[in-house]
Amino acid sequence: MATFEIPDYNLPKLEEKIAKLNKTAVKLGVPQITVHVSGYQNRLLADLFPNSLLPNGTPRYKDSTACIRFAVVQVQGETPRINGWQFLATIQPLRDEEGKQTGKNMLRVVPGIEGMPDKYREATNYCDHCQTNRMRNETYVVMHELGETKQVGKTCLKDFLGHSNPEKIAEWTTTLANLADLCGSYGPRGPLVDGSQWELRYPTEDFLTYVAAAIRVDGWISRKFSYMSGKPATASVAMEQISLRDDKYAPTSEDRALGEQTALWMEGLELRQDNNDYMKNLATVGSVGCVERRTAGIAASGISAMKREFGESLIPDKSNKPAAANYLGLMGERITVDVTVDVVRAYQNDWSSGFIFKMHTASGDVVTCFNLKGGANEGDKLTIKGTVKKQNEFKGQKETVLNRVVVK
Repeated sequence: MATFEIPDYNLPKLEEKIAKLNKTAVKLGVPQITVHVSGYQNRLLADLFPNSLLPNGTPRYKDSTACIRFAVVQVQGETPRINGWQFLATIQPLRDEEGKQTGKNMLRVVPGIEGMPDKYREATNYCDHCQTNRMRNETYVVMHELGETKQVGKTCLKDFLGHSNPEKIAEWTTTLANLADLCGSYGPRGPLVDGSQWELRYPTEDFLTYVAAAIRVDGWISRKFSYMSGKPATASVAMEQISLRDDKYAPTSEDRALGEQTALWMEGLELRQDNNDYMKNLATVGSVGCVERRTAGIAASGISAMKREFGESLIPDKSNKPAAANYLGLMGERITVDVTVDVVRAYQNDWSSGFIFKMHTASGDVVTCFNLKGGANEGDKLTIKGTVKKQNEFKGQKETVLNRVVVK
C-alpha cells in the first residue's frame, strides 16, 4: 500500500480514473485497485511553493494564510499470484537520442512493494526463463512465494506462468506499476484537473477573524440582506480582505480572539447529538479546519450562531472575567445589581439589531444584556434591574444574561 497527498478537488477525478482501470481487473479476474482516504490536512501555499517569487524578488506567499486541502490517500493494487509467482515491477530500458540503450533502467514498482534490488536498475534485457539477452521494450520482475526473484520477458510469460492471457497480465502489472505516476499527476505539482484554478482555502480561525472585523466595521450583513440591499455580504468581505488586508478591516486583538474561539466552538459541534440541519452543516465546516468560497457563507454565520448559543453576547474580555465569577439570581427572577460597563458593541442579524452590553460586578461576576434602556458607555458604573434570562458557561467562565434591563 502506498500513500499519496491529493488535493481534495482532484480526488473525484482520480477515483474515476481508477474505476475505469478496475473494469480491466474484473475482466482479467485479478484483484481490483483500492483507494482509501485516511484523513485530510491543510497545507499552506507558502510551504508548498517556497520558491515562487514576485517580480520584486519577494516570496509570493510569504504572509498568505491561503492553503490547499489535501486528502491523505492509500492506494493498493495487488498483483495476482500465478503458480506461486507474483509480479513486482516492470523494467523499462532508457535510451539515448539515437535510440540506443543507455544501460540504465526505469523501475515501475507496484505500490506497496519495497526493497527492490538495485541490480535491476542496470540490468540487461536478459530473460531468466529462456536465458537469452535480446532487444526488449520491457521485462518483468517476478517473485516466488518462497522468496526467489526472476527477470522474465513478455514472450516467455505464458510458459513461465501458465496463464492463458499473460500479455494482459503483463499490461495490468505495468498499470499497477504506473499508479505512483498516476497519483502524482493529481498532486499539488501535477496539472490541475480540467485546467481549473487551485481551490484556495483559509484556516477557519483566520477567516472568522476577518468576519469579526467586517461585523465590527459594517455590522452583520447576511447573503439575503446583501441581495436586498446591494451591500456586500460579510462573508464576501471577509474572503476578500483575508487577501487584500485593507487598513479599514485590520483585525483587532478582540477580532482575532473572537475568530479563534468561534472556530474552536464550531469544531466541537460535531460531538453534539442535538444538532439540527443547520448546526450539522456548521459542524461539518468546523471539522474541516478551513474555509473555501462555497462554505464561506455558513462559516461566517458561525459567529452569530455562537452568540445566540451564549445569549448573543460577545465572549467576555479575559481581563474582566475572573474564573471565580458566579451566576446571579435564579432563572426568571427580577434582580438589581451594581455593575461596571466593560464593552458596548453593536450587533445585527437576520432577526434584530441593537447593542450588547458586557458588564461585571465588584465581586467579578459577569453580566450581559441587550438594548439597555437609557444606554451606557464603556466604563460607566450603574445600578441596573433586569430579569435573569440565561446562565451560560464558556471555557469555565460563568455569565448571567439579563433581559428587560433598566438603569435605576
